[in-house]
Amino acid sequence: MSSSWPVARTYAGPSLVNISLPVGGIGTGTVGYGGRGQFRDWELENHPSKGLTFPLTFLACHVAGAGARVLEGALFDGEVEGWMGATAPLAGLPRFGSCTFEACYPFGRVALADPSFPVSVRVTAVNPLVPGDVEASGLPVGVFRVELTSLSSSPVDVDVMFSVEAMVGHSPRALGLASSPSAETRSAPGLTGVLISDGANKPYRVKCRAPGFVHLASLGEMVRGHMLADVVAVIGTQDIVFGEVDR
Repeated sequence: MSSSWPVARTYAGPSLVNISLPVGGIGTGTVGYGGRGQFRDWELENHPSKGLTFPLTFLACHVAGAGARVLEGALFDGEVEGWMGATAPLAGLPRFGSCTFEACYPFGRVALADPSFPVSVRVTAVNPLVPGDVEASGLPVGVFRVELTSLSSSPVDVDVMFSVEAMVGHSPRALGLASSPSAETRSAPGLTGVLISDGANKPYRVKCRAPGFVHLASLGEMVRGHMLADVVAVIGTQDIVFGEVDR
């Protein structure tokens, strides 16, 4: 993966809070690579799950004699100001003091540095988007490249670690229970729809096809040969819900 790609914009400071670069292939489920290098918004198994995090998934590096750091920038203010302390997962782990995010979709890069740490780090995330190539763009993969630069005058011994939590099968709406997405057709007077659920008490996608408009379109055929006064009675036999016709 080439490291030479055009940077459209560089973000720093409060702007990093709103960044979530989707990585994982078009239409295949994604994970968001956040503005300070954190993994966020895990949307797998057909789950729209903005805000879902898995705390044991993170990159880190260890430098002999200098300790270890999570490859993330410092926590945001909102992550350390909970009423019972920090709300961010693994908040006590050491991170980098300086962080910027360079963006040009489908590329994103977090640049990390700290005066008390002997290496600077750049982590590049790539979503497999190939314009005009549906097959390549739909590959269920994400690419991450870690580049380390020594700031020391002497050689350093560095290890890089990627901790990945086993998240397949988790259901964000069933408190971590195994997820079994299912689709079923449901109908009621004047309404037919498809309910997609993971077994929890709230659906996460509902598609309804209200039949009232289709029924009303047949009115011309049904009243042919009848009197004008019969139209109201014929409409009544269709069980029309005019609210759904209006929309």
